[in-house]
Amino acid sequence: MRNPRFLALTTLEKVEAGAFIQEAFDPKGLKDVDRNLAETIVYGTVQNKLFLDHVIDRFVKKPENLDQNIRQLLRMALYQMHFLDRVPDHAVVSETVKMAKVISNVGAAGLVNGVLRRVIRQKEDAFLIRGEDEVTRLSIAYSFPKEWVVYFQQLLKDVWLLLNLKCYLLLKRINLNLLLKYQYHGLLLDLHDKDDQLVQYPLNYFLP
Repeated sequence: MRNPRFLALTTLEKVEAGAFIQEAFDPKGLKDVDRNLAETIVYGTVQNKLFLDHVIDRFVKKPENLDQNIRQLLRMALYQMHFLDRVPDHAVVSETVKMAKVISNVGAAGLVNGVLRRVIRQKEDAFLIRGEDEVTRLSIAYSFPKEWVVYFQQLLKDVWLLLNLKCYLLLKRINLNLLLKYQYHGLLLDLHDKDDQLVQYPLNYFLP
């Protein structure tokens, strides 16, 4: 019988090397419940990679020297402990330590056991993000690159501005068919005038 966590680990290693999850994930021989567990661990670990690495780096003395396969094991374990209520923490630790012995050595297994035990002792405090600026905090929390965080922050500001402008136009009872468009180089408004002709205005046309 195949082990769902070993399948998750081998899949993650292939994904780390550049493969797509759909290509790397091969659940043949697994029961449905084990397939679902393996798939959940794979997708959850990938989706929360930056967050999980942040936690690992807090609990490993020299994270830059951590073997990649052990880091993958710790990511999987932390994902299960933090996001999956159905898996008891002690079971996660036990399974992860066994896997570390198989893929590495007793020393690596001891490191894995020590890290996960300290995380359990700290409970939810182990997963808090402290001492970071807002962009970095959001990047870690949602496992988005910082560039994406900055982009979406600006986009939300632009959308908020446009929504307020639309409300202003409605309150002024301006009878316009309004189409809001976001473009990379700036914000434009397409308005139909009284003769139903399309007229494009820069956003600052309406601003004081």
